[in-house]
Amino acid sequence: MSDLPQVPHKTRACESCARAKAKCVWSNRQKQGVTICERCFRGDFLCIVPQPGPRKRRGKSTRVKIIEQKLDGIMSMLGEKHHLLQSSPSSQPTPSPELNQTPPSRTFVSSTCIPISQALSDVPRPNQPVPPRLYSAVEEQQLREQVVEIAPGYKMSFEEAEHVLHEYMTTMLPQFPFVPLASTNVYEMSREQPVLLKVILHACRPPSQSIRAEFEQWFRHQIAHQIVVLGARRLELLQAILIFLAWNDFRYYADSRQTSLLQLAAGLVSDAGLNTCPEGPGPIPKNFVEDAKVLRMEIKPREHHTNPERRTVLGLFYIASSVSLLLSKSPCLGYSSYFERCCDILIRDQQYPTDILLVQLVRVQHIAAKVTKMFMESSEAMDRGPQRGFYAMAMPIMRTELDQWMAQLPMELKSSTILCSHYQAILIRLFEPAIHIPASEWPGSALTRAQRVWDCFQNARTLGESLLQCPVADLSRATFALTAHLALAVIKIIRLLCWEDPDWDAVTASKIAKIDELLQKLSDHFEAASRVRGPRRIVIHENQDLLTRYAERLRSLMEWCSLHLVQPPAPADLNTTVPDVLVSNALDQLGDFEFWQSMANSGYGYLSTL
Repeated sequence: MSDLPQVPHKTRACESCARAKAKCVWSNRQKQGVTICERCFRGDFLCIVPQPGPRKRRGKSTRVKIIEQKLDGIMSMLGEKHHLLQSSPSSQPTPSPELNQTPPSRTFVSSTCIPISQALSDVPRPNQPVPPRLYSAVEEQQLREQVVEIAPGYKMSFEEAEHVLHEYMTTMLPQFPFVPLASTNVYEMSREQPVLLKVILHACRPPSQSIRAEFEQWFRHQIAHQIVVLGARRLELLQAILIFLAWNDFRYYADSRQTSLLQLAAGLVSDAGLNTCPEGPGPIPKNFVEDAKVLRMEIKPREHHTNPERRTVLGLFYIASSVSLLLSKSPCLGYSSYFERCCDILIRDQQYPTDILLVQLVRVQHIAAKVTKMFMESSEAMDRGPQRGFYAMAMPIMRTELDQWMAQLPMELKSSTILCSHYQAILIRLFEPAIHIPASEWPGSALTRAQRVWDCFQNARTLGESLLQCPVADLSRATFALTAHLALAVIKIIRLLCWEDPDWDAVTASKIAKIDELLQKLSDHFEAASRVRGPRRIVIHENQDLLTRYAERLRSLMEWCSLHLVQPPAPADLNTTVPDVLVSNALDQLGDFEFWQSMANSGYGYLSTL
């Protein structure tokens, strides 16, 4: 073993083998006194071994540098935020009073264009309470001296605004539980949710009519600037639209031009995919461009929705379905099966006590949407005889579903005024087609038709009586739905008391209804509500307190009913007074004749035959 030639130690491949990417095997063969490899020896190649160069010292990895840069950026941001908190209460500029202009300089810090999911990344999740922001004594004093300019000439101190936000969460939220606040800190909301803050303060403390008109103009310009110009898709804007629409006068929805905000909100919900399940396959591509993106896998997976997003889309459905039921308009946002899943998640999380009421409001409006859709789709076939049998079969089916919903309500919600008014309003619309189908074409007996008309009349009367059980303090806090339900009930009662039909006895119905007594009690109820202090107690409309205006209109209508409906008319009037004239005279007592006439005649796309 010791006699075998020793093979030299291999350092690296020669240049010839390296270029040929061949294995370089060293041996003890020599050529011209130089040791060469086996491949160069057999091929008679020049075997040159490159000399090793100096080894380069490895520096820090790129990833470490990136992490260090991020840490430096975070520390600088924290330092700037600490400096801002110390200097902002005394140096924050006052908003410009010109609300009819929306230059970019008026936008707040949170008005940048970011997706909804990113805007909600800091929203607290259930069971993860956020510790309150602690301020020093000097900072608290400086914050108290700050003001929020809601509209030109209408300002509110931070201290009063925080008190108003607390009132909103305790007294206003139970009337419309779709926009709860994660925090009532005014300073944080003024920086992160400025539009929502102003809308809530305006709804809870409404100013005079002139200032309110300027605020509404500013709000529309702000929404247009944020969404159309800046392309913002923040959840705050949707929530602000909901608050603005919920606590507006119900006559606001009669003009189709005024519902553009509702249509805009529905478009934002659809664009953000809030009305569809995020775990699902997503919407079907609408054109070849979207289809190509799907094939190339360029569409990113959708993120999970948060509870604030779920409440917002459910609140928009609630408003849209309420307007559709009351004014017989096509809803801008239909019901989705995903909404029921949203309700189940909110009940499971139990983040707010008002979520139980929210879920029941959505479920009853689901029934209302089915009633509206069922009758509106078939109204064009009203002249066909077989279609009339559909009404006779559909009425008891929907009545059973509605009664089952009422039976499953929790005990604490069975006496809820808003839920009861929704229940009665749906029944009024459900039995209303029996009024419009002539007696000769009714698919059943005359007794069945008379029963359906009586059910419509009785539920309208019950709705008015149930409103008397509502605490007077809640009348000023109620949303548009409660007063709209009352308007619907009053109009249908008067319409039926003036109705002439072989299957209907208006005189007997008038004696049972005692419409004059009911209107007097309702007028006194609204008059008492106008004297109660609290949020939204004074809502000025046409230079008059809105609750006082309602009381006066009901009182005028009561006097008219006592003269024309309760007391028998004189013989000379029997030949000259017709039902249409009586109804028109009654509507004159309410003012806004065209609006009340449209509500009296509304009925799933066709006019009354009276």
